[in-house]
Amino acid sequence: MDRLNKLCDIADFPVLARHMAAVHDPHVPGKEQRKQWEVAMALATFEAMSPPGPLRALGVGAGRERTTFWLTRCCEQVHATDLYATSTEWSHTAPRLMLIAPAAAFRDFSWNPRRLIVQHMDGRDLRYEDETFDFVYSSSSIEHFGETRDVLTAMREIGRVLKPGGVASLSTEYKIAGEGRGFHNVLLFDEDDLRAMVEASGLQLAGRLDLTPGSSPVVSFARAIEDIEKTGAIAEFPHINLEFDGMVWTSVHLALKKCRGAAG
Repeated sequence: MDRLNKLCDIADFPVLARHMAAVHDPHVPGKEQRKQWEVAMALATFEAMSPPGPLRALGVGAGRERTTFWLTRCCEQVHATDLYATSTEWSHTAPRLMLIAPAAAFRDFSWNPRRLIVQHMDGRDLRYEDETFDFVYSSSSIEHFGETRDVLTAMREIGRVLKPGGVASLSTEYKIAGEGRGFHNVLLFDEDDLRAMVEASGLQLAGRLDLTPGSSPVVSFARAIEDIEKTGAIAEFPHINLEFDGMVWTSVHLALKKCRGAAG
């Protein structure tokens, strides 16, 4: 996978099939979901760009992300941070159980519990020294951090704790069309926002940023929420380009690197 800075596209799924299978979430044609893509892009970025080990990884807004557990297989330490102790609306994705029994919170595949450290922490104030981590990942979290200033603060923190030569994988929401900045507890970003986030981090994009929308049909986000509430599962696929209140958006992934000699 040579293009790591781009919008989610159904055409990426066969290319990323190996990474999806690695976290026991195989690509099933006709059942594509953008969350699958985000995790696979994080794994592809780690595989393609991470420096030589031993490595320390950090998840920002990590919840019980599959990426976290997969990384325990190949990193010396993996720190998963989120608002675990106070999570209410997002308790299904960032359960308190992660703080005391992560093995009970995640059972999808085998991983190394001795390498995982789970901490309650705000992504806008990471309690680590400068240049602590080799790899930082965050998938569909930073858009929930508050206002634009909160997002930029979190990006500065990611850049600060990353070692020179280190790599960051960031997936978030990109608005393709429509008016508005988002909806309840969700920010939707445009190209200017993404550029500002990269600048705030002090990191560099690893390659060209391609914001060309894919060919997936637009599906109703409201319908997806209704389906989940009724049956616990999404019924309309591909779940890639979504519409709500006149806004159309999808996932975007950024692969970032900290140049050697850069200040933390």
